[in-house]
Amino acid sequence: MKTMKPSVWIKIFIIVLCVVLAACMGTVALLDPFFHYHRPLDGFFYVLDNERSQNDGIIRHFDYDALITGTSLTQNFRTSEADRLFGVRSVKVCFAGATFAEIEKNIEKALDTREVKLVIRCLDDNYLIREADELREDMGDYPDWLYNDDPLDDVKYLLSGDVLARYCGPMLVGRLSRRPGGITSFDQYSNWMDGAVFGHEPVMWNVLSSETPEHVDTGLVDMEGYHFAGPVPQRKLTAEELETERINIEKNVLAAAKLHPETQFYYYFPPLSRIGWQALYAAGEAGARIEAQQAAAEIILEQGNIKLYSFAADTAVADDPDNYKDTGHYGEWINTYILECMASETEEPSGTHRLTGENAGAYFSGLKELYLTAD
Repeated sequence: MKTMKPSVWIKIFIIVLCVVLAACMGTVALLDPFFHYHRPLDGFFYVLDNERSQNDGIIRHFDYDALITGTSLTQNFRTSEADRLFGVRSVKVCFAGATFAEIEKNIEKALDTREVKLVIRCLDDNYLIREADELREDMGDYPDWLYNDDPLDDVKYLLSGDVLARYCGPMLVGRLSRRPGGITSFDQYSNWMDGAVFGHEPVMWNVLSSETPEHVDTGLVDMEGYHFAGPVPQRKLTAEELETERINIEKNVLAAAKLHPETQFYYYFPPLSRIGWQALYAAGEAGARIEAQQAAAEIILEQGNIKLYSFAADTAVADDPDNYKDTGHYGEWINTYILECMASETEEPSGTHRLTGENAGAYFSGLKELYLTAD
């Protein structure tokens, strides 16, 4: 038997390797679980569970006329409820932990891609005073290859072992076992309710384990709550902080609204828990947080196609720890409540939550009276 020359083996190896790589790339491109090239194929089930990898494809390839977006505080919204309340066809593309810059960038992409009637977004007030171009660098590698138009770096997607094993493999098995096609419901996409524990104890544990050990070391807080010997001086925002906030708002809240006057934007400040406000008060930061909200509201309310709401003073929500799993994250029933309030107060300038140029001053005066005390 004649032995093949090493050069022949090398040629065979290269050919087999190329075939395997081509098969892998073709499988990912065809099924496209991150929707980089096309919308979902009929007959395959697509699991939605990777916001930063899948949201860009959803924005570019799905059919919708409304967008729900924001951080983890928006993950429990149900698109079915928004569709019913506002008469739209919405998708939910949340970015847990995202700064304003990342969220605004994706809103602008959606508005450039589709005719969008409505955008619903939470304005996390702890991100108001951030640099306008800031992105989270502590959340792993950002999948730029899925967001840009460079076909060369698509190899990071097409030859990803994780994509092949976690997504394409189960999709092929599901097709062979005749599992119905479709996608994870947008009601459930990103929803973190399963396994979440709500109430006073988990909220207080969140405080005790937070990165503010001075509150614990001085005996200011224990599992029962906060204990104040007297008023705690509250910090004022500096001129530099106010200017940073103004630039952030102009670039990452108002920009899309100015470019798309035909679109209505429903933005809101979220309801931080009473315990969360007490934590800010104990740190001397509650006054600065309210000042930042008021400064942002004054800028935002000048833009006619943004309807601004605030749930910061809603004590029916904030005072009940059973609504929270930590100081800031509320249950899905509060997301439902927020949608219902925004829909019902759309044309009601004197509504409980809708802010206008006429009522914003009184609203924030009441907010200061509510939370800037040691009671």
